[in-house]
Amino acid sequence: MLELASVDRKGSAESTGNVSEMIPLKRVELRNQTPQWIEWTGYLEAGFEPEVRFRNGPIAAKRMVRLLSNLGEEHEEFKPFVNMKPGLEKAHGVLKSYRGQKLRIWEIQVEGPQVTSWPPAGHQKLYGDLKSDELNRDTVSQRIRTFAETAFRRPITTDELEPIQSLVASKIDMGMSPLAAAQLGFQAILCSPGFLYLDEGQGKLDDYAIASRLSYFLWSSMPDTQLLNLAANGKLRDKAVLREQVGRMIADPKSNRFVSHFIRRWLELDNIGEMPPPPDVPEIEPDIRGATTVRDELAKHRNVATCAECHRKIDPLGFALENFDAIGQWRENYGRNLLIDPSGKFPKGKEFQSFSEFRDQINQRDEQFTKCLTEKLLTYAIGRELNTGDRPAVDAILETLHNQSPGFQELIQLIVESSVFRRN
Repeated sequence: MLELASVDRKGSAESTGNVSEMIPLKRVELRNQTPQWIEWTGYLEAGFEPEVRFRNGPIAAKRMVRLLSNLGEEHEEFKPFVNMKPGLEKAHGVLKSYRGQKLRIWEIQVEGPQVTSWPPAGHQKLYGDLKSDELNRDTVSQRIRTFAETAFRRPITTDELEPIQSLVASKIDMGMSPLAAAQLGFQAILCSPGFLYLDEGQGKLDDYAIASRLSYFLWSSMPDTQLLNLAANGKLRDKAVLREQVGRMIADPKSNRFVSHFIRRWLELDNIGEMPPPPDVPEIEPDIRGATTVRDELAKHRNVATCAECHRKIDPLGFALENFDAIGQWRENYGRNLLIDPSGKFPKGKEFQSFSEFRDQINQRDEQFTKCLTEKLLTYAIGRELNTGDRPAVDAILETLHNQSPGFQELIQLIVESSVFRRN
């Protein structure tokens, strides 16, 4: 997973100092070794510069040097470094000899600013069609109210808005320019709980809360005008309307955010390079001397008591997939014709001898998979962990799926129509 980030190195593009601040901008899954251009349009703060990272790439360099040095007996390229004293010379030599996955960046181009039309969308949300010389106490007050309703994704109460309006008005009365006062009001709105949090209340959700929950579920963004209009007219509790809106939203390109975000959150893809122990497992390396295969190494790993319980469950799955190399190509052996043994046994005792047998046994667990997918999808949709009170709703969804055998889109519809989705 390649990550583009905006980093601050004390404001100097030539600095090689430590990063004081980092903002992730884009992540791209690299599926093969073919060189490619990756384009991204976004925002860089003044003084920041782009940086490319291998998000789930090789482990930390120092540890990697140590581990690769131990492979000198098996790999000719590392033999010269086996007995070399630790230091920069050894580290550079080992890493240069490494032939595994790594990024090679040949060129980076930065263009900007890219404003195709004026005023841009953000400017319009703040100021509408107003010109700078049209800003005054009254027009600023009106823009503050309009922007707050957009930011809060619902009608606002007088109590919520009055402190912000009073702040802005007092600043103008004290001589602050209407433009500066308006910007202060916008900042206050964007720092307020009404913008930062989804206040959905308790019990049955009102239509505005349903609109927000639905939009952040399928679009990872705030409701659009159509959803807000339906909420204003009290129509989002109607099942037929709700079903129609789900179909519309899934057909919209913005639903691609749901696909990528849900899978990333469920499988924790962003943390692959930062995870392998739990807090009670110390960061130690078992003695793997003499091990010639991954299976041998893990057998020694299981000799460590704190590692054994987890590895008893996860190792068989890894053994079954050993026929696939790091980029997914099929292989029958490791280097030097060392045959791969993909056999294993599930924690409950069922054995398999090959990847195909493993796949067949996994395919027999369709009900278990559907239950897991339903629970993870519902958890993502409502933004909290499920509890025992949610069990009847989950069971009802699973029964419908079992009786009708619908597809994934129908599962989303059932999630949205469930009582758990429409109440807190």
